[in-house]
Amino acid sequence: MATHTRIPGRATPAASAEHLSALGGRVGWTRTLGETQLSVSALGFGAYRIGRSDGAHRDALRHALCHGGVNLIDTSWNYGRGDSERVVGEVVRELIGAGQVEREALVVVSKVGYLQGALLDELKLEEEIGPLPGRVARVAADHWHSVSPPYIERCLEMSLERLGLETVDVLLLHNPEYLISPGPQEAAQQPLYMREDAFYAELVKSFETLEQAVSDGRIAAYGVSSNALVAAQDSERRTSLERFLEAARKAGGAHHHLRVIQVPLNAIEQGAATGSKAASPLLERCTELGLGVLANRPMNALVAGHVVRLAEPGDDSTAHDFKAARREVARLEAALGAPDENHAFLLWSRELPVSMRTLFGCVAFDDFQAN
Repeated sequence: MATHTRIPGRATPAASAEHLSALGGRVGWTRTLGETQLSVSALGFGAYRIGRSDGAHRDALRHALCHGGVNLIDTSWNYGRGDSERVVGEVVRELIGAGQVEREALVVVSKVGYLQGALLDELKLEEEIGPLPGRVARVAADHWHSVSPPYIERCLEMSLERLGLETVDVLLLHNPEYLISPGPQEAAQQPLYMREDAFYAELVKSFETLEQAVSDGRIAAYGVSSNALVAAQDSERRTSLERFLEAARKAGGAHHHLRVIQVPLNAIEQGAATGSKAASPLLERCTELGLGVLANRPMNALVAGHVVRLAEPGDDSTAHDFKAARREVARLEAALGAPDENHAFLLWSRELPVSMRTLFGCVAFDDFQAN
């Protein structure tokens, strides 16, 4: 049940441009988001790890929107099990209520595709009653994936409720390549994976749902966030910008609303900017086609399956001597006593150094902790 009436309106070209100009109008700071004609800050507020329990997250968003020259917020249905969208919605409502920002000045981007948390638990129960509609890839025990219409509808409605908005400015399909079968063996084991042609045929249905959401006023535009757009040429899960557009034209005609593409782009992953022998750079092609481009992982890179952090918060004054810290941890572990079958726990002083080669970032570290 809704706690508040949803905030009406959506970002407009005039208000977004005026907002950025009023915040300083720094040279080179403003970008035009493709054919949406919305003015967006060169850096957006990425809300991947935002949570409700940390007041610093709210303070950072307030500062970014009111003082940092930022008007683009990037979140997703699954970030923080929904808490990311909730924090964004609460802060935006607060600032609009205080007259510090206007709804029409803010560009809110969210995504659908990952099925996790409470919704995944519900789907598992529903599957016990009968087959689920659409195509759902069982990627892992705690992560399913789908961009079939029933799940787009379900997740979009939840996003609008959490954000407290009548309209999301851009809704992206989140890594739909999870649904492409990586090979015949996987397809046989998991029949809900698809080969390439079937994948793009299914996307037409997804885009038809998004076109309807535009007509209904629930979203203003849509797009795709796909890490596989810049995958290796021989990758069986590589996605195609041209085929995304072909599917959009089939769904919405010449005046479809696929307006935005999101891809990895950082100091290491530069494929979107450099291109290859087989194709011109993705950024150039998007510009020619009038598509806005958002970069994900600007401060992280994915290298050989590992997350590499390209920036660290804080300064070096808080750094600890690893060897000294390890000795202190070993001392505390010895004082607690050796683990046994009744009191098994991780010996950090022993296991952490062995695992250091794989712990390139917070995501890998979370996995290490969980295991």
